[in-house]
Amino acid sequence: MSQPVTVSQPEPDEQPDFSYPVSIESLRNATEYGTIIRRTDSAENQDEQVDLAKLYDIQPTAKRLGLELSSWDLTYRLSHFVGAVWLRKPKSEKLGVVLAVRPKIENLNAVRMFVEIAASPDYAREVDGDGLFGCEPLQPAIEGVELADVTLLQIAVYLRALSQFCQRNLRQDFTRTRENLVGRVKGRILISANIRQNTVHGRSDRVVCEFTRMTLDTKANRILKAALICCARYLSLGPTLPPLLDWLRQCDAALAEVNSLTITDADFRDIVYSGLMQRYRRVHELARMILKRLSTDANGQILEKPSRTVPFYLNMWRLFEVYVGVQLAKTGKHFISQSQYTLPFKVGEKEVGKIGFKPDYYSPGSDGIVVDAKYKSVVTSTIQEDDSLINLAGLQFAKEAQPGNADVYQVIAYCDLLTVRNPKNVFNTAILMAPGEPQSEIPDRFEWNDLIQGGAILDLGTRQIIVLPCPVPKRQTVQSGNH
Repeated sequence: MSQPVTVSQPEPDEQPDFSYPVSIESLRNATEYGTIIRRTDSAENQDEQVDLAKLYDIQPTAKRLGLELSSWDLTYRLSHFVGAVWLRKPKSEKLGVVLAVRPKIENLNAVRMFVEIAASPDYAREVDGDGLFGCEPLQPAIEGVELADVTLLQIAVYLRALSQFCQRNLRQDFTRTRENLVGRVKGRILISANIRQNTVHGRSDRVVCEFTRMTLDTKANRILKAALICCARYLSLGPTLPPLLDWLRQCDAALAEVNSLTITDADFRDIVYSGLMQRYRRVHELARMILKRLSTDANGQILEKPSRTVPFYLNMWRLFEVYVGVQLAKTGKHFISQSQYTLPFKVGEKEVGKIGFKPDYYSPGSDGIVVDAKYKSVVTSTIQEDDSLINLAGLQFAKEAQPGNADVYQVIAYCDLLTVRNPKNVFNTAILMAPGEPQSEIPDRFEWNDLIQGGAILDLGTRQIIVLPCPVPKRQTVQSGNH
């Protein structure tokens, strides 16, 4: 009698390995808020694709440009970061894998938005730190990725940071100096040098001395000066934004006595960032970023490497959110920004929890105003995108920046929550602002009525909801030969 065949069954908890093969080239040409397309065909050359599910290490969201696995449909999606980063750093046995993301709004002038924020007396602090812009200059440079206006953006970030640094933290240090002094002695006399230079030539009125003095001409400051010179040469190639030139002049004046020398990686390794030198760490990182992208030849001509950059990211959602505040400040109205509040949940008299809310901007008063900036419409996974968007065909919003129903619900909730939190104020106007089509010219001042008159109004009786496009700058086409 034949024995029954036993078929091994997988254990109930066993799950097949999840894989997500993608084209390496598609990672270099991704778009903000886009989806990384999964490959279903078998690539003839395995070097052309990579398994995204097993690729990157867990690290902060910004340093992987918001790349996340969606639990709803198991696809990898990007969020509101643009830039270029390593998903896998190059090693001797493996090539590196780069993720490069472009803005979703074509021709948006992100550099001008950054400069307007940095030049604003109310919002300039928002560009400090790594919340808006960050870079990894110690990582290998990324080659072969060209993103629009990256050089000008990195220069703007560096000049702004350097101008602030020169005002507050520029440090002098002692340096040993040798001079042939006339009619005086200072420090230690170098007898042998003095005999060779003076005594044998009958120059008895001079003495070769060695002494220490306080000076700005230190190695730490020479690094700053070298990057500043590269920025100056680049900005001299063509028209640029006035605040950049202002920051450039301020930095040049502050570093006037610092010598201009060629900087190498060894110069960075010689710096010990301890004590007061800790303040140099971030500005040196930005200087290294500039020096990796720009250099000068023997004649002082600028040598740009447009397809070579250090890993960096720009938070577009935060950039637009703060930019809205800059535009609101142009109206002369006072708005309070990014204030965190909580209200309690209670059972009887006992508090059992809290709800937190953080409106983007609000102006308190008898006719209070709440403003919510939306860089991308909120679309839940259970609602079709077309059904969730407001039908506002008459307003010129940028592509994929159309507000949704959920955005309106949120700004209405802010009005009610702020009224409870501030009983003396009544918030009758709620404004929802999303990016409009980029414009070549944006006024330096706005009348309040002129700013909001182009919006669509939802009349709720005692309250008005206004949805309008926020004017954003358009990227200018630059002539060949200029930056």
